[in-house]
Amino acid sequence: MKMKNGGKESTTTENLTETSSELANALEANEFFLVYQPTIDLQTNAFAGVESLLRWRHRVEESSIPRKFLPELERTGQSFP
Repeated sequence: MKMKNGGKESTTTENLTETSSELANALEANEFFLVYQPTIDLQTNAFAGVESLLRWRHRVEESSIPRKFLPELERTGQSFP
């Protein structure tokens, strides 16, 4: 299966290999970080807690959102607790 990527064709396998390699390097370089977001009880408008959101400070792109990298971390067994 081929995909268009920025006007350049590449195979899905090549993309996954590149992503896996980038993720492994990102883990080694500590490029992942947490962002904390408060949660509010909408019935009482009271502070209900905090959720932590994983982000990746990518060397080329701005911070990446998890749906771009978390499935690949899980697929390759590189996810962490």
